[in-house]
Amino acid sequence: MTAVTLKDVCVGKPSYELCYSFIDDERFGAEETIRFSTEQKITELFMHSIDLDIEGAYAIRDETEIKADVGYLPDEEGITLNFAEPISGEIELVLIFSAEYRTDNVGLYKSPYKMDGEDHFCLSTQFEPVDARKAYVCYDMPDLKADFDVSITHKSHLTAVSNGDISSVQVEMGYTTTRFQTVEDMPTYLVAFAVSDWDIAHRMYDGVRVGIYTPRNQLARGMEVFDEMGNILAYFKRIFKLDPKDMWPKIDLIAIPSFDSGAMENHMCVFFRDRCLLLEEGASFAHRQMVRMVVAHEYSHFFHGFLVTMQEWGDLWLNEAFAENLGYACVDSIHPDWKYADKFVNECILSGLKHDVLKTSHPIKVPVEKPRQIDEIFDAITYEKGASIVYMLKTWLGEDKFHEALQLVFKEHGHSNIDGPKLWKCFSTVTGYEIEGLIEPWIMQRGFPAITASIAGHRLVLEQTQMNSDGDERWCIPMRISFDEDERSIMVNHNEEFSIEIPKDTSSIVINVGAAAFCAVKYDKTMEPFLNFGSMSSAELSTFIFCQGLFARYHGFDGYFETLRDVSAFLSTDVVTAVMEHVSAIRVLHSQATVTNNSHLKQRIESTFRSHYTALLKEIGIRETEGESASISDIRAQLISVLASFGDDEVMHYLMTAENVPKYLETIQYKYKVKDDPIVAISLIQDCDDPLKLYPILRGACAGIPTDHFEAFIKHVFEEVPSQHAAGAFAQLTKNLGTYKQMFNYIIDNFDAVAGHISGMVLPRIVEYSAELIHTSEHLEKFIAKFADGIPDSITYAYHNAVEIMECNIKYFDVIREA
Repeated sequence: MTAVTLKDVCVGKPSYELCYSFIDDERFGAEETIRFSTEQKITELFMHSIDLDIEGAYAIRDETEIKADVGYLPDEEGITLNFAEPISGEIELVLIFSAEYRTDNVGLYKSPYKMDGEDHFCLSTQFEPVDARKAYVCYDMPDLKADFDVSITHKSHLTAVSNGDISSVQVEMGYTTTRFQTVEDMPTYLVAFAVSDWDIAHRMYDGVRVGIYTPRNQLARGMEVFDEMGNILAYFKRIFKLDPKDMWPKIDLIAIPSFDSGAMENHMCVFFRDRCLLLEEGASFAHRQMVRMVVAHEYSHFFHGFLVTMQEWGDLWLNEAFAENLGYACVDSIHPDWKYADKFVNECILSGLKHDVLKTSHPIKVPVEKPRQIDEIFDAITYEKGASIVYMLKTWLGEDKFHEALQLVFKEHGHSNIDGPKLWKCFSTVTGYEIEGLIEPWIMQRGFPAITASIAGHRLVLEQTQMNSDGDERWCIPMRISFDEDERSIMVNHNEEFSIEIPKDTSSIVINVGAAAFCAVKYDKTMEPFLNFGSMSSAELSTFIFCQGLFARYHGFDGYFETLRDVSAFLSTDVVTAVMEHVSAIRVLHSQATVTNNSHLKQRIESTFRSHYTALLKEIGIRETEGESASISDIRAQLISVLASFGDDEVMHYLMTAENVPKYLETIQYKYKVKDDPIVAISLIQDCDDPLKLYPILRGACAGIPTDHFEAFIKHVFEEVPSQHAAGAFAQLTKNLGTYKQMFNYIIDNFDAVAGHISGMVLPRIVEYSAELIHTSEHLEKFIAKFADGIPDSITYAYHNAVEIMECNIKYFDVIREA
């Protein structure tokens, strides 16, 4: 390709004027004007564009129109504009085009939906990472910010919303043209607009008008998080010392009926999957926490994403790692009694370790050579591991210094692009430390350290290797250790064995206090006299339990069961997340014993842990009690779920006979009701037009549907269930012990259809999930053969991860089979 790009030739920043017509029910029309200045003489210009029918293209220079011929380059996701004569100077590039509304939840798409039996639709956009090119012609990369003006002509009974505030509304013959104010310095992927017959509410928070837009008759479900917005804005105002009313006039929160991601941080116009913004009456504590976390995460992107934008997609972590960490921190600050920081450990740090232990994992920063590779890095490494490294740095520096460094980042690089060196330079300026040298190995290397703790004489010795690897990668590890109540900050250096004298009369030692360092800690036998589970916090105990599972899988199973048994004596309502991690570990081991037909191990698990879990459930009660702590529901759900899998009579009787169980138990109840009457699963799904009510029905049905009903059920899910729900259904079917092999085969045999049905960001996860329980060479060989002629760009990492997971399962499940 010899054509230049807009990035190559543009002096300063360009501007886009986008004028859309949504009058036709099947197609949209648009006229676009791109204004830019160039000192070069351009004869051929490459622009990104997919599936847009260009009906006219010309440049205006000095009031003279210069025609452009359009060449289509589908393999390069773009077009070339060949000008009749060279253009230079101040240019207006005009493009007239049309296209069908998409149905795949990317670009500009149309979502029909039912609510209370009535038909509705929503027109909306999803441009991240590189799908703006499916709705307008552009240079669709983050390193050329631009100013945007949007106007939309639509049917007058509908309401349009976009990034900018409304500047004018003109009504003529049943159609309304809504024009929006200019939004400056925005990357193409943050542009957004939507049109529907919303229910709407507005409220002022500290000088910022916050709006909430929901599908019809759903507004009341959005009020709880709407009420929280003042607290969320106040948190970020406090830590960044930036007043939102001086930066953005409005923030709209919009529930989109069909949306594959959890949410999208379109600037001042944030889109959400309905379940990530709306709450049913009586919503579970976990759901109420989650919607707050998602809103806080997306608002954090106003700073990490809009105010400062990554230079390239390989630096996606600069957006997502900070937003993920700060989202949890925001909720924890607003609701300290929820102990949400403990949940961060389970959901981010442990998830990051789980995915990064694979030899086929990737560094946080990765090269991106093709557009569709970008979808794949919206994964646990970018989000959870990235957020964990941010948390480790924040813990080491202290929150005040950490926030002060980010304040300097926004001051020096606001409204521009940023990369790692620019970021770390600001951190070094504020802290006086050489941050880049400390953190870059965590960003540029895959994997994480395994710390072996031992006692030599009167000294504690810490030695690092790379977990699950013979490689020589090493890290500087900032962490804290404690000798009883005496807490110390230490640095375990790259290639040095660390040792420290143990204070006299020490009775317990905790390595990695608060689980802040991203590593796995192994206590060798010399540490046993100092290993006191009762002295560990919930976060520390959760991490210990999880890491024992890693060491069992990769270094040997011996002693793992006994460790889980010993820890169970210390489980209580004081360590909620540790209870949840312990139950998760037992459920995984129970599933592995089941699929390997090790009835002895399965019975041993049930007989050993039933008594511990039953006693804890009896303590908190199988039914909710008035005034109980909200977090108790998290424990109750986990205990009921695992005891049901054990076939506990009391729990099963409760699930099969209770009416109106709490929301957090609905999925579990549906799972077992479907097992008794599988045909009811499809009828329940068919009869439900409320997406919030559909969620537990579908998850429960997928968890419980038996083997002999799989074919009819998956056909219905694929053909009738919206894609945003189908992806979750596919994932759940890979965990169902009766259908996991069938679901694996279905994904392989129908890969192109599955890939076309769910979003590119979700597809890699489904591929990896499908391998989680697969443990035969026959299935592995089938998987490899499927992609022998080429691995799709969108699942390159996922393919190699899935292969490694299955290879490890083949070996590890043989151990489980004989355990």
